[in-house]
Amino acid sequence: MKFKPHKKKRLLEFVVLFIAIPLLLATPIFPMIRLGLGLAGIIYVIFISRKLKFLSAKRSAGIKMQQFYFLVCRFVLIGITTYFIVLEFYPKQLFKPLFNNPIQFAIICFIYMLGSVIPQEFIYRKFFYKRYHSIFPNERIFIFINGILFCLAHLFFYNKLVLLMTLIGGWIFSYTYLQTKSLRFTILEHALYGCWIYAVGLGSLLGFPE
Repeated sequence: MKFKPHKKKRLLEFVVLFIAIPLLLATPIFPMIRLGLGLAGIIYVIFISRKLKFLSAKRSAGIKMQQFYFLVCRFVLIGITTYFIVLEFYPKQLFKPLFNNPIQFAIICFIYMLGSVIPQEFIYRKFFYKRYHSIFPNERIFIFINGILFCLAHLFFYNKLVLLMTLIGGWIFSYTYLQTKSLRFTILEHALYGCWIYAVGLGSLLGFPE
């Protein structure tokens, strides 16, 4: 397959931002170098987003009740599954963060949404979709690749369970965004899963405090 010059540049950008930088962040290099790489990637995404007006807050066409229903069903199914996993393998951790200090739990969830969920969803859903959707015209392939790249961004945790959770999460959030074209709705779903993982006792795997 031959790519036009502008598509070659975009493909190179794609490889650097979503493959090379995450891989480098997972290598044992100096923390300041990793921080610099991460910041450079974020600054570049912001620059391109401002230039191409990706940051404009356009309202979506509206969330259908069926989409909200599927979000609830997915959350309940995954919530029950993670509950029994923790009950079986980490019983002492079950709901420990929620019961020990509910105020701290609420504050950390709020900070998590602002500092982690919103940036991730903007970069891996809205920016990724607007910038690279033309490279992956098949939506199934697009969702598959997006989930893998979202998982790759969490490689620095060096944990197989984290990689499995973020892979599944990446597929879910990508599918949700393609179906709704709503960044807010996808942020809501991502925040629900993240806060639930923290509440149920697996937050330490994702860097949450005990």
